Amino acid sequence: MKNVTPVFLFFAFLFSLAPLHAQLRRSELWKNTYSRQETYIPDERSPVCTLHINLNFWQKDDGSENWQNTPEHIARLERIALWLDNIFKHICVPSDSLPGVPWIRDSRVRVVVDGMYFYQNTEMWGKYTHEGDALNEYLRQHHPERLRAFNIHVTGGSSINGKAYGQASGTSYQMFDHWIVTLNNEADEVGDYAWAQHLGHEIGHNFDLQHPYNSEYLKASHPDFLDDVFVPSTQTGCKPTGGNDYCYHYTNFSCDIFAPDNTCTNNLMGGTREACYLSPKQMGRIHRSICTKTFGRYFTGYGPYRLVLKQSETWDFDYRSFRDIVVRPGVTFIVKGKLIMQEGTVITLHKGAILQVDGGSITGSGQQFKGSTGRWKGVVMKKKKGAGTILTTNGGSIRDTEP
Repeated sequence: MKNVTPVFLFFAFLFSLAPLHAQLRRSELWKNTYSRQETYIPDERSPVCTLHINLNFWQKDDGSENWQNTPEHIARLERIALWLDNIFKHICVPSDSLPGVPWIRDSRVRVVVDGMYFYQNTEMWGKYTHEGDALNEYLRQHHPERLRAFNIHVTGGSSINGKAYGQASGTSYQMFDHWIVTLNNEADEVGDYAWAQHLGHEIGHNFDLQHPYNSEYLKASHPDFLDDVFVPSTQTGCKPTGGNDYCYHYTNFSCDIFAPDNTCTNNLMGGTREACYLSPKQMGRIHRSICTKTFGRYFTGYGPYRLVLKQSETWDFDYRSFRDIVVRPGVTFIVKGKLIMQEGTVITLHKGAILQVDGGSITGSGQQFKGSTGRWKGVVMKKKKGAGTILTTNGGSIRDTEP
């Protein structure tokens, strides 16, 4: 049994040096490894990351319109939530099996509903799909605790072009809270599964996933090009334009995804009625978003397989770790960005290892979802093997949770 010493406020071998300005995301390590979607492709050893969501149903002042807080509607909504979770938990078989592309059956993402809330407010009921910031602002003023989770708003409004059924706040990095606004479909029980697919699709946009039919990257040289989605064998008749190397897929909700004369697929972002598949690199992009961007704030999770640093690394980027980090003997680990350690995780220093927080910070997430505290276990050293060294320089800090 190892003998460890937890460290938060009192450090062995603690030094403080003069501040320097750190430039983030400039290192070769970031560019060549931690920014790459393929780095994060999950396997059976990857942490399971759970997205916490709230479903917010906006009714008119008199309580009419939209979903209702009744046993019948709650039962339907719980079934939709189960389907939504299964979309990420049980990845369907790809309609187009591609040579050399493995079928990864589990994205290692889970979705749980923390709360279902019903509001009577005609003004908010009429919000369009692009007005998620206004809906979140209402929560900030009246129910700020609900902003801890990722909020999906269901309104009776419309979209700017009158065609979209919903909209996501955008990319996985937002200065403000993320959101989805979607339109109510409570009158159409037959469409419940399609609505679960739609929610999975919109969540995909918050993961930085785009449409393979009009917005994904088509240049093979782009670092986020999906070469496991766009391949020559599926590009019959393709004539790339605009300096691109590939063509977008065709889409139509009722498109036959198995027909040889079109490029429709069952990709979750592809807009067809069978949408359910995610490619390995799409999953990698998902986990990159969770670990390195603001969308990760809505996740909990812990993986038993440790991240072991066997050579010195400088992290000039923000990162959210869902597993323990081990710094081997003689290895220096420099943190220049914000390293958020998820609940239950620990950083272990071996003899001769150095942990230097250089202008950055190491902190617990502080997330307070149901049954969680957001607290990590700190930095530990093995006494019997000698202490490592902890340095805080240029205003760097190590804290229990975020202030």
